[in-house]
Amino acid sequence: MLRVKYILLVKHFEGRASKDEEQEIELWRNENIINNLTYQRLKRVWEENSKREFVSESQKEEKMWKNIFDKIISEEKPVQVGSK
Repeated sequence: MLRVKYILLVKHFEGRASKDEEQEIELWRNENIINNLTYQRLKRVWEENSKREFVSESQKEEKMWKNIFDKIISEEKPVQVGSK
């Protein structure tokens, strides 16, 4: 589970985070590999969705978060191994 606030990541990805907020994200990323991989995955999804055009900013943000959460959920599903 993320221990960093999603709104903080949004500010970071948009380049609006303060120096202290950037430090908080950096500390969180460096805590362990899972946090860093989660950050990289969210950043990739954010960047992919930033390239698309949407009707309004609110629709853009809503669509981006839906895609981020869908991506997180799809990647966190357990891998099914064939039974013996």
